Amino acid sequence: MKASVEQRLRPVAERNNGVIPVWEAKTVGVSPGTLRKWASRRDDVDHACRGGYVWWLDDLDIDFDALPFSETAASVGSDAVLTGPSVLELLGLGTADGGRFMFETPRRRRCRPDVRWFTVKIMDPADFQYRGVRCRNVRDALRTSRTLMDSDKFAEAVNAAFDNGFIGQGERDELLRR
Repeated sequence: MKASVEQRLRPVAERNNGVIPVWEAKTVGVSPGTLRKWASRRDDVDHACRGGYVWWLDDLDIDFDALPFSETAASVGSDAVLTGPSVLELLGLGTADGGRFMFETPRRRRCRPDVRWFTVKIMDPADFQYRGVRCRNVRDALRTSRTLMDSDKFAEAVNAAFDNGFIGQGERDELLRR
């Protein structure tokens, strides 16, 4: 017996902080048209962004601080990876780019005012996923952020990364020394 649309989409929403990316719905066998029709008939689903829906499940623990990151990750596609100060902000290790999200991608993308793109010729896979957002590791995010953040905000992020166990004492000292 074939699983219902709801049964196929529930794990997607749980993995992605309540967000259902259209590209990920396709991987579980739900076409964009079927997803659109299903969402339009439900009061607990919103079309949040181009390429993404938010399913407000009562039993889902949605991190509202991470929701804008999850929605943006849904709209930018499956091969984009969050990088730089945006990773630090997502993890609560400091404040960064004032509402702009930084993504690495293997190909050029449409300009968006809320996203800063870095086109990378040889794209490494994401290091980890947090609330549905594919991310670079914290060490790389700190190294990328050095020239993109004020020195006091950078020091705050480095110390927060150390306090939360993302980097060791030696790395902390090296990052703050430069």
